[in-house]
Amino acid sequence: MALLLEEYRVLRTEFAQRVAVRVQLLGFVGILAAVLVSAGGFRLDEPYLYVGSGIGVIGLWAWRTTNGAAQRLGIHLYEVEKRLNKLASQAYGAQAPLFRWEGVRQRHRADAPRPVQLLRRTIG
Repeated sequence: MALLLEEYRVLRTEFAQRVAVRVQLLGFVGILAAVLVSAGGFRLDEPYLYVGSGIGVIGLWAWRTTNGAAQRLGIHLYEVEKRLNKLASQAYGAQAPLFRWEGVRQRHRADAPRPVQLLRRTIG
């Protein structure tokens, strides 16, 4: 059980770090793209508009990629959580699950209205 607890702790830390990196990436790329686009005065004959737009698209792709990795990590974390709850029930007679955060999160994602689920799949 100690090994699973350590895996759970490491996965939670990794998840938090990925979310932080994702937000920082979006902020940096967004600011860079906005500065480049505005440097050209929003004129179609300026290359800044195209370079800035391209960086914005790359940033959105990176956002979606990092979000997908975080979701996969969350699914694995949920599986570890279920195993920990089963072991805790057997070892300590716990009636209620001791670890619930990821399970609640996964159920919340699954119970979202269909349009919200489609939007999440589209933008990450």
